[in-house]
Amino acid sequence: MDIPASYSEAIDLSLDLPDWHRRYVIARTFVRAMPCIFSQPKRTRASEPPITLKHLLNLYRAALLLCVATKMGPVVVRIDSLEKLGLPGGGAKYDISISAKNAARCAVVSDRHDIRICSELCLSDSMAAVQKYRAENPGRTDTLAASRQLLTIEVAGSSDPDDLDFSAPLWPELTEFPSMDRSFSGAGLPKVHLPEDAGPDFLNTPFWHDWYWGIVSGKPLDWILQRRVAEIEDSIWKEGPEAVAAEIERIKAEFHRQPADKQRFPKHEPNSVSRLIENRVIASASLQSLAAQVAQSVERFHAETGANALPEALEPISSLPGMLLAVHAALQKAPASENTSVEAEDQLKAEIGRLNAKVAQLESELKRASTSKPSVFSEAFKKQLGTSLGDWKLYAALCGGLWIVSGDTAGMQRRLENIAYFRDAIFGEVSPSPQGTPASAHVPAEGSIEICPSRPAERPGRA
Repeated sequence: MDIPASYSEAIDLSLDLPDWHRRYVIARTFVRAMPCIFSQPKRTRASEPPITLKHLLNLYRAALLLCVATKMGPVVVRIDSLEKLGLPGGGAKYDISISAKNAARCAVVSDRHDIRICSELCLSDSMAAVQKYRAENPGRTDTLAASRQLLTIEVAGSSDPDDLDFSAPLWPELTEFPSMDRSFSGAGLPKVHLPEDAGPDFLNTPFWHDWYWGIVSGKPLDWILQRRVAEIEDSIWKEGPEAVAAEIERIKAEFHRQPADKQRFPKHEPNSVSRLIENRVIASASLQSLAAQVAQSVERFHAETGANALPEALEPISSLPGMLLAVHAALQKAPASENTSVEAEDQLKAEIGRLNAKVAQLESELKRASTSKPSVFSEAFKKQLGTSLGDWKLYAALCGGLWIVSGDTAGMQRRLENIAYFRDAIFGEVSPSPQGTPASAHVPAEGSIEICPSRPAERPGRA
């Protein structure tokens, strides 16, 4: 793609990029615009709401969510406190704060917002913040002015996931950078030559200092650690910077302890992941889409029923979004090349094994519920579930998505047919499957099912 002639054209073109490329562009553009929060125009209205530590915290949170979603897939977390926080001041401060809301919306699994619209608004407001900053702080605009050119270059770049790497410095041509340093005072941006020269940020939390400079310098913190921080519950973020700082320290201490190996399920691990790695662009998109659809169904269940927990028979579904995204993250570490490490392949096999084991648990729970007398679900509750966790469309998506990830194996084919069959037995009257779906294609057989036999079975309909 040719480099767009303007940043407005770049924003329009970004909307047609693959999800992972669009998020990459948005994440880097937003982080470049973050320091606009410190804009100090000569004239301000006395009635303008001031910047608070919560505004700064939300700015960091939105940027973290967006970077993690770019690298590892959408984050399954609520962002109500970020959505509800009032906006500060006017001008550049206001625009970057509203951009933060749309940045977060682009990064989380939710059906409340149109991702394309949120993407466009995030980029537009980030660029508007840069423009207003230049007008409000004359003489200190060179760093942010580069943001517009970098936006056009990154939109025109390769969409290959291997090329969309945060190891590239945020401002590759500059030798001094905007800082979020709390020792700064006066108009314009605090600027430093090296991350080591920057003092503590306004939140006085080492994590945010290290996180920001990791992105700026192209040396990001460990992505698993970043994801765990991004997944902190919204209720903690709502409490404010001190509560979040305490939770981050707890997460860091747990993360840096010598970890015990996660439980593995060799029976459920595939013999090979080479086909998945070779087709990882399609597989990654499928994993992210399926995780989003499952999470949205869980969210809809909570909204429609008011229940805090899922019914026991459907509880395994709550773990699927995170597990699907864990497979996605492992797949990103295994690039399609002859140099794929044995460790990367092994981690991918392990994550798929955990996912398959959870699917097996779902099959078992649904079988038990479908044969229970009396039924574990009342007729009224079935009707409620029919639009969320019992909806045939959810199970059709699960069957298709899990097939792609787990491989063409007779065991997985049987398991997915069983799940569809048991769903039909429980929810068929309130959410009937259309003709041609796999819901009643198979009457389940007794006995255990092997997930990954040494010779994969052919898909139905193949020659």
